[in-house]
Amino acid sequence: MNSHYAKYSNDELYILIQKDDNGAFTELYRRFRGRVYAFAYRMLSDRDKANDIFQETFIKIYESRHRSDILNIGGYIIRISRNLCLNYIRNNKPKTELLEDHIIVFQTDFEDKELSDLIAKALDHIPTNYREVLVLREYDGMSYQEIAEVTEQTVQSVKIQIFRAKVKLRKLLAPYWKIVNEV
Repeated sequence: MNSHYAKYSNDELYILIQKDDNGAFTELYRRFRGRVYAFAYRMLSDRDKANDIFQETFIKIYESRHRSDILNIGGYIIRISRNLCLNYIRNNKPKTELLEDHIIVFQTDFEDKELSDLIAKALDHIPTNYREVLVLREYDGMSYQEIAEVTEQTVQSVKIQIFRAKVKLRKLLAPYWKIVNEV
């Protein structure tokens, strides 16, 4: 769908949304829907819950359309999704199988899917704050500065958490790499 809204920046769209321009809201939704869903899914590892967070995020954006204190709508959207995910995680202990119990059936056709699933399970076993910054950096491609703004931390703190997240992932995935290297 090629709309005349494509020429507007995200923040300009938000100004139009504040004036109850539903077309601008649709364009903003189009731009961020994939990112919001992907972020929620990577944080929660559950498609249904990610879909709930996704929907709730855009409902909250629509409900807050008359706020004038939002200066970076993109960051605000991710922050809402982040807060909803963190609230869900805090209120519901995720049920995941232990990585050590994961039986690896090494077949070439399924190699990439298996690795993706294994990484997703490993992400479930690192602290939420580490998982969050790692997902924002590696999957969403956000800069350290953008992550710092969304998570309300310093850039240095974000860098440290990403480093620690990677160290923890390496430790969790070490048994897998040992098996792969033996094959």
